[in-house]
Amino acid sequence: MEAPLWVLALHPVSVLTGVSEKELWILILGAAFGFSSYGPIALFGVIASESAPSNFCGTSHAIVALMANVGAFIAGLPFSTIAKRYSWDTAFWVAEVSCAITTVCFFFVRNMRTKMGHVPKKMD
Repeated sequence: MEAPLWVLALHPVSVLTGVSEKELWILILGAAFGFSSYGPIALFGVIASESAPSNFCGTSHAIVALMANVGAFIAGLPFSTIAKRYSWDTAFWVAEVSCAITTVCFFFVRNMRTKMGHVPKKMD
């Protein structure tokens, strides 16, 4: 049986560092997920700045950025707890159900006006 491609690609690095291929693969995936989470966190700050009045622009950006980073930091806690207590199958099932419920909620509030402060009525 031949080894998967990712094992063959990471084997030289594994020999140099003394870390197994599986551990390297997990480190690479963690770095990729961490790197790709910067864009949405920055975008949330821009959306908060655009939605807030000009005198609260910096404050709203700071609060949203803080909460995005806190959320990213503790995001794995509930699912790892569920996986430890029950199984990973149950944890992924909970993730799927929560994503479905969130999608339905977003569908129902999609036309909600989100500007802070006084918003003039729409002229149709």
